Amino acid sequence: MSTKLRRRLPWIVIAVATVVTLAVASTRSGTDSTPEARASALAREIRCAECVGQSVAESNSSSSIAQRDEIARLIAAGQTDDQVRTAFVDTYGSDILLLPDATGVNSVIWVIPIAVGVIGCGALFVRLRRRNGEPSTKQQHRSTILTVTLFVIVGVGAGAIVARSSGQRLSRDSITGDIATTSRTQLDDAQELALSDPLESIKLYDKVIADDPANVEAIAYRNWTLYRAVVAADGTEDVQRQALEGLRQATVLDPKYADAWAFRGVLELRVANDPAATIVALDNFRQLIGPDASGSGVPVELVDSLYDEATELVG
Repeated sequence: MSTKLRRRLPWIVIAVATVVTLAVASTRSGTDSTPEARASALAREIRCAECVGQSVAESNSSSSIAQRDEIARLIAAGQTDDQVRTAFVDTYGSDILLLPDATGVNSVIWVIPIAVGVIGCGALFVRLRRRNGEPSTKQQHRSTILTVTLFVIVGVGAGAIVARSSGQRLSRDSITGDIATTSRTQLDDAQELALSDPLESIKLYDKVIADDPANVEAIAYRNWTLYRAVVAADGTEDVQRQALEGLRQATVLDPKYADAWAFRGVLELRVANDPAATIVALDNFRQLIGPDASGSGVPVELVDSLYDEATELVG
């Protein structure tokens, strides 16, 4: 290998790495373009709203079936994959995506460590070159600037890839990962973790309940998260009934808290096998949220699907 080629080899390697890194970072899905292939790929990216740790492609629950139907409907309506993802995030929250979107502050948090590491490697490369005794010339200065610039590009691109594959840092976490200790923040963080880390979510709810035993939101969501975690792990019926009793307690503590009625409606059917009780619970939920569905964070589509199922069973 000639001396000239040997000197240029690092630039060639860096240039290729830069192109590959940025190409991967800008590519989110495969090249399948048929509606069926797109629907299948999106179903693998979206969580089952009623399960824990499963995509809608893996689950055959009624909610997953409804979600798959919604994916197909949105695609048929001409929406892009990103628009479909946005529609689900708007309805269920950001945790509905198994591959979270890395945007805003979260992406910066994950990009910085990778970028710093790669830039550090670039600085080490420049330092070693200087130790080799090469004369300091204008050409070398330009070469050094080019080296650092390319390492910055590679570092930011690599950080972007890490950001796309990371989802455990919450939107309210500081750059060191500390979590504020207020009850409201704990409740919000617990809801964000409910799908991705249900055990940690339950621990946060338990902390809120320990400080405020009558916190109906914590009781309702804690038992709803417990039920979904137990179902996903094929847990015992006793724990499922414990979750149902907790939700019944929540509706007694605050009969005007709509979400507790929705969750109770699910468990009255799935655990107690009592469709009549489900209808009563969901009727209460509907009355509380009003016609514009503004009084709850529970997806109305799920409630409607469950209500139809219970009505047919009573029927």
